[in-house]
Amino acid sequence: MRIKILLMFLLVSVAQTQTREKKTPPADRSAAATLRGTVTSRFVGAWKLVSYTQKTEGGNTLYPFGPYPIGLAMFDASGHMSVQIMQIPHATFVSGYEHATAEQVKAVYQAYLAYYGTWAVDEMNEQLLETIKASNQLDYVNRLQSRPYFFDKDQLSLRNLNELNGKQYSTAIIWERLP
Repeated sequence: MRIKILLMFLLVSVAQTQTREKKTPPADRSAAATLRGTVTSRFVGAWKLVSYTQKTEGGNTLYPFGPYPIGLAMFDASGHMSVQIMQIPHATFVSGYEHATAEQVKAVYQAYLAYYGTWAVDEMNEQLLETIKASNQLDYVNRLQSRPYFFDKDQLSLRNLNELNGKQYSTAIIWERLP
């Protein structure tokens, strides 16, 4: 009887050990897993705006935030991001906000872009995916924005094609990593 109990105890112990061992898969140490971590980590940090340009179908270059905009983009390791871009020189209210004309308010609105949300990288298609939670530009809110990315040393280029009023244009945004 004692031998049967001892054998049953040993069998249960061995079964539990094998079950525990099966629950923890080995770490993925493949080249693809290493590359995934490397590409995503390149985005993490703070970036200052270098340029923001648009090209029309006809080849004209536009500067929606002026030729010398300023801006800051932040991507954290937990997947949160924030972007702010402002035209320089920026629009002002000479007589104060309470006395601003509709044209002055519109100029300030058009001269500033701010949004935040979450981000991820689609490495297979080399796309930065931004899920925008809030923005001062209402058409950005609750939008998934996908942009091809390219790294060159400490610079990050984001490009995409857009359509506005039935016309195609491309946008190029270049950021430089801050120390």
